[in-house]
Amino acid sequence: MTRAGRAPGAARLIGLACLLGLCAATPPARAAADRYALVEAGRDSDGTTDVYLEGTLPLAPARALTLGAGATRASSRDSADATLLLARYAHGTDRPAYPDLGYQYWGEHGAFTTHTVSVAGNWRGERGTLRVAPQARRITIDTQPGTLPRRTLSTSSVGLEGSGTLYLGHHGDVTGAATAHAYADDPSRLATRRATAVLSRSGLALASGLLDRYLMAGGGITLGNLRLGLERSFSVYAADGSHADGSALRLELWALPGGLDLGLTLGRVSDDTGTVRYARALAGHGW
Repeated sequence: MTRAGRAPGAARLIGLACLLGLCAATPPARAAADRYALVEAGRDSDGTTDVYLEGTLPLAPARALTLGAGATRASSRDSADATLLLARYAHGTDRPAYPDLGYQYWGEHGAFTTHTVSVAGNWRGERGTLRVAPQARRITIDTQPGTLPRRTLSTSSVGLEGSGTLYLGHHGDVTGAATAHAYADDPSRLATRRATAVLSRSGLALASGLLDRYLMAGGGITLGNLRLGLERSFSVYAADGSHADGSALRLELWALPGGLDLGLTLGRVSDDTGTVRYARALAGHGW
């Protein structure tokens, strides 16, 4: 496994986890609106950039469809570009507890891709929120051009994602998230010399980011429309058992005039290859 590929990958995976709702509370404008759109963009200290767009539309009373698309552009040969596509259908959103069905595509076509289906249960109340999402994932890896015969390898995994927020009075909150995955085939085979010889650099870089487990804990203080939050995270990667530690500072302005939400995240991710720092900005609008 290329050592240089892991540090930028770690920063991207933490960013993707946040995009999928594992790290952030739902902005008030988003929770109350029938329609919501957001754009999020980020850059890390290695020069890797990414952007994500998402929109939610009502299909019928208490039913909603969310569509999202994102792209990561790598800054070095040892990392990789990636595309994210997301669709989620929620039913009964006017109730305290409701389900949703989701699909996610992530990766680089011709190198490494994942297709994930999830069925989630959501709960929200005066004291907090909770989300639990079992998932099934199909993983495909292509051998590099020039390898004869060129092959597409496939495997699968099952996982469980959970996240929640506990409100502490009117001004404080505690947040947490966790994910765990079980693979049908031993992912450590991706870290062997044989894998390095037959898989492309892009495939290796993306495969190195497959998570075994992820934990996050944080808290925040809310004063009016302003929320200031701090988070700590810990990730273990499936291919070689390496781990990364992360921290992030969040500054969020919620429910501004016109249904606008703004956010800024400054963070870092460290593993045995070094430390990557990143910044992310978000703008959302509900109506």
